[in-house]
Amino acid sequence: MNRLIRTLVLVMLVAGVSGCGEVRPTTDSRPVGGDLEKLGLRTYWDYHLKLGRGESISSIHRIEDRVYCLTSRNRLVALDALTGVRQWEVEVCPARDRVFRPIHFKGMVLTEKVPGIGEMLSPRAPSMPPFDAVLINSASQLLVIDRENGRVARRIPLDFVASCGGATDGKYFYVGDTRGWYYAVALKEAIRTWTLSAADTITAPMVYFGNVLYVGSQDSTLRAIRVGVIGQELGKNILGGPITAGFHVDNRGCFVPCEDNRLYTFTRGLSQRLWDHPFVCRGPLRQPVQVGEKTVFQLADRDKLYAINLVNGQERWSLPRGVQVLAASGGDVYVRDARGRLLVVDEILGTVKNSAWLTGLDVFVGNATDESIWAGGRHGRVVCIRPASAGFVTAEMLRKAAP
Repeated sequence: MNRLIRTLVLVMLVAGVSGCGEVRPTTDSRPVGGDLEKLGLRTYWDYHLKLGRGESISSIHRIEDRVYCLTSRNRLVALDALTGVRQWEVEVCPARDRVFRPIHFKGMVLTEKVPGIGEMLSPRAPSMPPFDAVLINSASQLLVIDRENGRVARRIPLDFVASCGGATDGKYFYVGDTRGWYYAVALKEAIRTWTLSAADTITAPMVYFGNVLYVGSQDSTLRAIRVGVIGQELGKNILGGPITAGFHVDNRGCFVPCEDNRLYTFTRGLSQRLWDHPFVCRGPLRQPVQVGEKTVFQLADRDKLYAINLVNGQERWSLPRGVQVLAASGGDVYVRDARGRLLVVDEILGTVKNSAWLTGLDVFVGNATDESIWAGGRHGRVVCIRPASAGFVTAEMLRKAAP
C-alpha cells in the first residue's frame, strides 16, 4: 500500500511540474516486459511521448543531464535525464531532411540575429550573457538551442549538403559534406569561413577535443586539425579502409573503428599508436566504438561484440550475439543481445551472470560509463532503468527538474 501511495503522489507531482501526465515514475520492476528485478534493476522513470499520426521515435541520445528524443518528423524533445521530466521541444527541420546527432557546448555567446557590418565593427556592440547550448545539424541547416529552455538562438542555412554530425569550439561549427569537403561555419556571422578536403565522403561524426578537430573519412584517413580562423593539419594516419563509424577521443587517445576489420588507437596527436597493433576482428567495423574506464567495446558486422583491454589492446572476451553495451555498474556491464535480451556480464571475465527480456524496447542509448540504461520504443515510450539501490524519483527531484 505504501508503494502505491508513493507512486500516485509522484505522478500527481509530475503532472503539476510538466503540465501533463506524461512522465510516470514507477516502482514496478516489470513495465517493459522483462523481469528486471532478478537483475537487480528497476524502471526508474517511464515517459510517454505524444506522437502524431505516422510519427515514431527515430533515435535517443543522452548527453550529460539531458536525454534527447528525435522523431521521424524531426522533432527534438529534451527530457531531464535523471527524472524524465520534459523540458522543451523544437522542430529541427522538415521531415524529408536528414538530422544528425546533437552535441553540447557550455558557455555559448550568441545573438539571435546575425549582426550587420556596422554592429560587428562598433566598439559598443552589446555583450550577451553566455548560455549552455545544444547544437544539432541536418543536411541543410544548423540549429543552436538554449539547453535550458529550448530557445532557438540561431538557425543557420548551410550552402552545402552535410553528410555527418558536426563539432564546435563555440565560435565555429565544423562539418563535412557528401563530396569530401569539410567546413568551418562562423556561428556569430553565420557564414562559411574556410574549406579543406578529405578526398572522399565524411560520414563519421566529427570530434572536437583539446582544441583539436578530428576528421575521419571514407578515404581511409584520420586527420587532426588545428582550427579557428584557418584550418591547419597537425597530423594524419592512413588506415586500411574507410572510416564510417563513430570514433572516440579523450585524454587517453583516439579509438577508431575501421571497415578493414580493425580497431585502431593513437595518441591525441596521431603520432604514435597506443597499442602495439590494431585489434583485429572478423568483420567490418561500421558501429560506433564504446570506451569505458577499463574496457573498449566494439561490434563487428557479421561477427561478435568484443571487449578489449584498454591498456594493452588484448581481447578480454567476446559475445557472438552481443550488440551494444547499455550500462556499466559494480564490475558488470549490461549488454543488449541480438535476441532482445539484457545480459549481465562480468566486465573482466566475460561471464554471463544473468539475463532478462527487454520486450517493447527497440531504440537504445549506448553507454559504457554510467549505471543507468536509457531506451525507448518507436511508438513513444522512453524509460530509464537503474539499479534498485538507486531508490526512487523524489518530489524534490521533480521540482528541481521542472522546466
